[in-house]
Amino acid sequence: MRSKNRRQKPRCSVGTAAFAGSVVGVHPSHRTVLGFACVPSLAELEAPVDAVVIATPAATVPGLLETAHARGCGGAVVYAAGFAE
Repeated sequence: MRSKNRRQKPRCSVGTAAFAGSVVGVHPSHRTVLGFACVPSLAELEAPVDAVVIATPAATVPGLLETAHARGCGGAVVYAAGFAE
């Protein structure tokens, strides 16, 4: 069921899930988010990652996917509105 409060932040289960790998956030101005270290852009990742989770406006998604592909990232999950769904 969809929340009636559209400003409600999504829950992050990455830190509590049984994931043994490393997690790196990408944020243009924060150096940490939810306790995870962040880099300013996908282009600044130290190495390719297995998966990229993109949660941005639709207009930014194609460029982010191109950057992820160019960096050798394995796959992507996109959470975005604005694709005329």
